[in-house]
Amino acid sequence: MAQSFGVPILEPEYKEGTRSQSIIRPAVPLRADALFPIACLQEPELDKRYGQAKKIEVAIKDIYPWFSFRVEQLAVILLVGIEDLRGSGHLSPTTCSPYHLKDRVCDVSPFYMLQLDPRNLDQKHWGHVISKAPKWQPRLDIEMHPDQVALSIYYNSRFRTGKSVENLPPGFHKEAESKCRERDKKRCVVTGRDNPRIFWFIPRGWNDTVEHNNTTGNLEGGCIFLTKIDLLDDIHSATELGKTHEAWNMLCVDPAIYNALTQGLCAFSFIRKKDVDDRTSEVHLKFFWMPILRGRFDQIVNLNEVEGCFPIKRGNKPVTFDHERVEREGKEELSLDLSMFQHRGCPMPRQVDSERTAISDPPILSGKDVVIKMPKRESELFETVVRIHWACVTFAALCGGAGRAWYLTGKKQVDGSFEPRDEQFRRDGARKNEHG
Repeated sequence: MAQSFGVPILEPEYKEGTRSQSIIRPAVPLRADALFPIACLQEPELDKRYGQAKKIEVAIKDIYPWFSFRVEQLAVILLVGIEDLRGSGHLSPTTCSPYHLKDRVCDVSPFYMLQLDPRNLDQKHWGHVISKAPKWQPRLDIEMHPDQVALSIYYNSRFRTGKSVENLPPGFHKEAESKCRERDKKRCVVTGRDNPRIFWFIPRGWNDTVEHNNTTGNLEGGCIFLTKIDLLDDIHSATELGKTHEAWNMLCVDPAIYNALTQGLCAFSFIRKKDVDDRTSEVHLKFFWMPILRGRFDQIVNLNEVEGCFPIKRGNKPVTFDHERVEREGKEELSLDLSMFQHRGCPMPRQVDSERTAISDPPILSGKDVVIKMPKRESELFETVVRIHWACVTFAALCGGAGRAWYLTGKKQVDGSFEPRDEQFRRDGARKNEHG
């Protein structure tokens, strides 16, 4: 386990070219409360979901012949509600233009801004995402080359924090963290242990400086397309920094769980909230470990491949697969891998399991209930940040990014171009193999 800036990095135990880690772990009895709560695993219409993905790909290819679905786009399709993919949904190939479809399925990946956790800013893995202001571009002109048009549109439509807004002073967040400790009685909400750390759902660095605030604003479209939550409604602003530097954006967790959370190895799923009285609400979450999947970063996917993985339809129940057969025949496909992960009880990742006595013994299982009481208005904002964090972490995990999200395709703030990281992923993998 590596150590950097006081935060242990739980080195992923990946062996590329082999089955995903979550598949090869010993099976445990599947519990109803441990069903992995993502859209594609909760419905009987997996084939229709893939059918809509094919229609989206065809529609985009009509405009951009070079376009092919990559794992990041498939992850979006598997995570959004089926209603978003048809009818008047925001990803419906029937009502959405191919231009908008391309933007919407591609803009999600850069939104995972884990590097803006201040504890990650100095780590070498995130060196490529240090914020840089967009490069100045002239306003649109009819004589511009198409490439220049794109640069001009990006620059002149960029998110701009107000000129009078100043960076937050050091320690601005301390009062909110104290309120969080008081609310959670200075104990981990998962294990009940004393002396917890404060976990932020929206990292502190999303809006602590004008530069970071602008970066978040430039990428907020990805949040809308994945979650249908508009950051500008409640938790982000061009006129105010630190809107999420509040207790409703925080939880008290054991230090070992904190390390796993900040690396995207686990997350909390929002279940429900109910009013206790006129001023207080009770929020119910479930804790889940993330699947450790093969890295498919920026990899073109075959949308027909799932049909050869022996899916089993069960009437109105979610689709499953012939798990014994696919293991025997060595089949791999993203939906199949997710089904196998769920079939195994959503197990704790190996790199966390090796440290499990630092968390709990016996180990914490996926599906563990967490209940928190808080003021009613705060519970609404709390739900928002929990949902955003869950969407980001599950998206990264589906791409193979649990514990290594720095390989996700990003976006250069200088010019708005996408920045695939698959080549760096392969180079790092080759270097690791050379050194054993």
